[in-house]
Amino acid sequence: MPPVKANQVLIKVEASSVNPVDWKFCSGRLDGWMPAEFPMIPGFDCSGTVVAVGPDCQRLKVGDEVWADLVTRVGTGEMHQGGGVGDGKRHGSMIMGGYGEYVATEESRVGLKPNNITFDQAGVIPLVALTALQALEAGQVGKGQAILILGGSGGNGVCAIQMAKAMGASKIYATCSAAKADFVTSLGAEVIDYTKQDWADVLKGKNIDCIFDTIGPSGDKDCVLKAGTVLKKDGHFCTLLRYNDSLPAGMSNHFVLTKSDDFKDLDKIKQLCEAQQLSVPIQETFPLEQVPDAFKVSMGGRVLGKLCIKVSQVLQHFSSFGSPRFLF
Repeated sequence: MPPVKANQVLIKVEASSVNPVDWKFCSGRLDGWMPAEFPMIPGFDCSGTVVAVGPDCQRLKVGDEVWADLVTRVGTGEMHQGGGVGDGKRHGSMIMGGYGEYVATEESRVGLKPNNITFDQAGVIPLVALTALQALEAGQVGKGQAILILGGSGGNGVCAIQMAKAMGASKIYATCSAAKADFVTSLGAEVIDYTKQDWADVLKGKNIDCIFDTIGPSGDKDCVLKAGTVLKKDGHFCTLLRYNDSLPAGMSNHFVLTKSDDFKDLDKIKQLCEAQQLSVPIQETFPLEQVPDAFKVSMGGRVLGKLCIKVSQVLQHFSSFGSPRFLF
């Protein structure tokens, strides 16, 4: 049972999820950017019930159903826009905890769960929804604009399509494969099949206001150069990973690093969920001892929406196995 500081709440975790960053972090390949000190418990997202509150907590109470993106840093430095994978800068060790029966985290980063969705649904949303919201806000997405989302069928893309629609975007384009085209179209996007079409050719002359890239250089190393040919002169390119190329003068390049230390953005997402303007499909649900199997599915790069980790079933599933062991 983790100790609870004065400004923290203790959450009995019901569900978490698998994001690509989870297995990349556990592999050690992000160590230069996201260092860890052991022992540690992975898992960015969580949903669950508050079972204890520290004496300085005023907003949440025992019994509240909540959700959160748990990632935070301890030690020297804070995450900031200047850091990047492999830049040699260490900005403090990572604290998560979504893959645990209980987690203690600052009250300020915990939001009330939407009242119209299950714990499983709430457990897969926080990280991808916060990322999408903050990317679109950085890109100044608004009424009547044309938006391109690269990677429309993943968690970030699914959220971004629905959020852009709620923000009033009049035209939303999204890349995905033909197998997922019907689903992405149902969200409100016009699909560009990346296996057959080059989005830069399709969108030439369309005056795109914002491009949200959820894939990074591994998907298209010329992404920034191509973005410069389809964006408006004052357009915005928002990306989750860094590129070496630059945009033409007048266009803005935003490296999006998710901020999860303030529950107010979670409350914006809560309102979208309760207004039935945002939902994230769960492709598959895994019990906690099968996290490595879930990682393998995620590593395949073909997940539609998110993968859920059902943490609350841990005692039932571990009862015949003895003490759990993870081999990442």
